[in-house]
Amino acid sequence: MLRQGKTSSLEVEVWYVPGDLTTAEPKYLEGPFIQGGKTLTSRLPFRPAMLGEQAAWKAIVPEPSLWTPQAPAVYRVNDTDQVIGLRELRARGESFYQNEFRWLIRAASSSSGEFVGWQMSDLVPIVRRPTPEMLQTGTLSGQPLVVWLDGPVDAMLAEASQAAAVQMVILPAESNPTGLVHSHLLIGAAISGESTLPEWAHFVVVPEELLAEGWTPSRRLPVVATRQWKTDGASPQQLRTDCDRFQAELSRGAEYAGLWLLAKDNQ
Repeated sequence: MLRQGKTSSLEVEVWYVPGDLTTAEPKYLEGPFIQGGKTLTSRLPFRPAMLGEQAAWKAIVPEPSLWTPQAPAVYRVNDTDQVIGLRELRARGESFYQNEFRWLIRAASSSSGEFVGWQMSDLVPIVRRPTPEMLQTGTLSGQPLVVWLDGPVDAMLAEASQAAAVQMVILPAESNPTGLVHSHLLIGAAISGESTLPEWAHFVVVPEELLAEGWTPSRRLPVVATRQWKTDGASPQQLRTDCDRFQAELSRGAEYAGLWLLAKDNQ
C-alpha cells in the first residue's frame, strides 16, 4: 500500500506498507511520469521507518510534481506496477481548494465507465462501484472521480484512498468508517432529513429540498448541493449546462462548494 504523508510545496512523504514485510522491501520511488509526456525522473530511496506502530518504509520527494488533471504526474515503486499521484486537495472554511486555488466542483452521476468529454466540460463523474482498473486509468489519464459508497465499506474506502483520481468519497451520514483513510482524501457525509452531521465529515452533500427548507450545518464546512436528475444518456456537455442551470435556480447557489446532479432511482 502506498500512502501520501506530510505535504508541503518543498517536499512530500510517501509511505509504503506492503502486505508481506519480509519479502516485499522496496528499494526506491521513481518519477515523475506523465502518460503521453516526457519528464526528467529521479530515484528516491526508501528508508525503514515506523508508521504509527506498523513497520514501513518512507521516501521523501523533494519539490514534488503534483498530480493534476492537466498534468497527472505519478511516481512508481521499483519493479512493481504500484503508482501514487501526489495531490493537494483541502476543505478550508466553506470551500474546497485544489493546489491552493478555490475549486467549485461540478459533478454528475455516471454509470457507463466511459469518461470521454468530461474533462473538456469541467465536470467530474460520480461513480458508485469503481473497479481497480477504472481507478488506475483515472489516475494515469488525469480523470478526477467522486466515489459514492452506499455503506461503510472499509476495503473500498482504503482502495479508493490510494488512487489520486479519487477526489472525494461520499458515505451515508450514519456510517462509522474505520478503514485507513488517505490523508489527502476528502470524506463527505450524505445528509438526509433525519441525519446528524458526523464528526468524521470533511464536507456534507445535501439535497436541494433540504436546503430550501433552511437546513444549515452545525459547524463551518463546505456544503455541496444536489439535485435528482435524469443523467443517463446525457452528454457531459449537456450535464454541465444542467449544472449551471441548477446553480442559477438554487437560492444562494453561488455560495455552495459544489453542485452535483444525481441519477434518479427510476431513470
